[in-house]
This record gives sequence, C-alpha cells and structure tokens, in this order.
Amino acid sequence: MSALVETMAYTGEAPWHGLGNKVDDNLTLEQFIVAAGLDWRVNKVQLYAPHQSEKRAVKAPGLFAVQRVTDGRIFGACGKAYKPAQNSQVAEFYREFIKAGDMKMDTAGSLKDGEMVWFLARMDMDIVLPGNDRLKSYVLIGVPHKPGKSVVIKFVSMRVVCNNTLTVALGENGSEYRHTHRSAFTEATIEEAKEVLGLARETVQLSGAQFQALANTSVTNREMASLMGEFFNSDEPEKVGTLFVKGKEGFGWDDFNEAANRGTKNAIKSYFKAPGATPGSLWGVLNGVTHYADHVYGRGGDNRLNSAWFGTMDNTKRKAMAKLSEMAAAP
Repeated sequence: MSALVETMAYTGEAPWHGLGNKVDDNLTLEQFIVAAGLDWRVNKVQLYAPHQSEKRAVKAPGLFAVQRVTDGRIFGACGKAYKPAQNSQVAEFYREFIKAGDMKMDTAGSLKDGEMVWFLARMDMDIVLPGNDRLKSYVLIGVPHKPGKSVVIKFVSMRVVCNNTLTVALGENGSEYRHTHRSAFTEATIEEAKEVLGLARETVQLSGAQFQALANTSVTNREMASLMGEFFNSDEPEKVGTLFVKGKEGFGWDDFNEAANRGTKNAIKSYFKAPGATPGSLWGVLNGVTHYADHVYGRGGDNRLNSAWFGTMDNTKRKAMAKLSEMAAAP
C-alpha cells in the first residue's frame, strides 16, 4: 500500500494507483465496510504519565487519547468532552439511500494509518452539460479519528472525462454538514444531516445550473491568469494576468515566471492542457483549478486525495467555486 492510503475498497476501475480491494457493487453496507478494512472501533482512553522516582504511572486528570482497538494505535490526545465517532455508525447515513436504490457505494478507505476514514457513494443521477461533458454526483463522508476535526458529509461532483472533483455550493441548504466530537454520532445526527443537506433531485439540478452558468460565461486569458493568481495566492494576481498575456505575445515571460508562483503556473497549464480542457469560459477556469488540485498538486496521489477532499486544495476549490459563481451571476 501507499504511504497514505492504509486500506481501501472500490467498485469499477481502480481510482488511485491500483490500490485496494476491487469488489462487486451489490455488497451490503456491512460487507463493503469489511472489504475496505474499516471494521474497527476507536475508544477514548485515560492518559497517564510516568512517575520517575516511584516508577509508576500517574493519571493525567482530564486528559485522554483516541485509540484504535485492533492495534492500539493512538490517533491523538483529547479532552473529557470528546465523543469518538465509529466508522460503522457514520456509514449508517447511506443505508436508507442504498436500500431505496438511490445510491451505491463507490469507494471507502483509510488514510494516514486510520487518522481519516472516507466513504464515497454515487447517486443515481448525473449532470450533463453541452458537448456531453458529464459529471457524476456523490455524497462524500470524512470521519477523522485524529482529534481537532469534525465529521463532514458533503456533496461532490466528479467530471467523468478527467475525474476532477468539485465541491459545490448549494444555496440555502449548503453543500455540507459538519458534526463535532462534542456529542455522540447517533440516528438523530443522521436525520439532522439529511435535513441540512436537503438530499433530493433538486439538489443535483441546482448544481447543474451553477455549472451551466460558468460554461456560458466567457473569460479572456488575462482574466483567467489573474484568477489563477488569486486562487493560488500569487502576490499580485492582476499583474500575473497582464504579464501572462505579454509572455504569450513573445515578451515579458521572465517577469511572468517571477510574479506567478508554482501553483498559479501549474493551474494555468491545466487550464489549457488537462483532459477535456475547455478554455475560454469560467467553467474552463474551474476545471483548470480542479485538475491541478486533484492530479498535480502535492507529493503523490494519496496525499493529493486527502488535500483535495479534506484539506488545503478542498479550501482552494471552494474559494474558486464561490468566486466564479459570483462572476457568472453578475449582470
């Protein structure tokens, strides 16, 4: 296994480096959890400190650790109020939808030796834009066992042509539900998450309308390069746009390379060269961002996966989606 992906199960084609167990798409939820190597629990255990002179352990008041039962791995320290969330408990979110035939499990696995667990279920509806640019719709769940992070349940769309993952903003209901570890993850939590997410076909239609608006809004190369500079934190994004256009015209290229950081330059490359690239629109800009985030950024595919779904690049994609949607909606 790769350094970051500990265990994984998947249906269909292998999604990352051929890792994990390929399984049938008709497994029960329990069988899928087992196949993904996620049939383990965590406990909150009391922390102790050594007493050097008396050679004994002394209880640390109010301090605990999150520990995996199967191998004793410690995921981190926590306080008295911390409530562990079990993999199987959180995965129950999907049961009603799987039973009704509205979703099927797609992948599930463990990252960073169990610090983060994910579940990904595909919804039974796709989004199709002009040119047969098809996006598959999913519900993604992240279950962090390292203290300090929340359980997250969110909608994502994945572009079929290049597997770019998009987390979409869905208006009043929002695109995600977060549950802190200050209370137990229960059936009531699941019902609250369903209500917040507003799971329905209208949700997919709304996100499709957002993407269509981006595809219908034109953008120049100068505007595109400035936006990439903004999304990837170049110091002077407007200058990046100006220098990029000058560089394409045959002068000022060294100045552009100095002004644009690595992320900006690689995202611009993705805008023009990524599979299914659609230059000339805000949709193309978004897909340049997501292709860089999902397929180029970082040290490897597994680190990239964690960042694109739950970390730095997830935040960058959200920032890009919000900015571009605002531009598409402007008169």
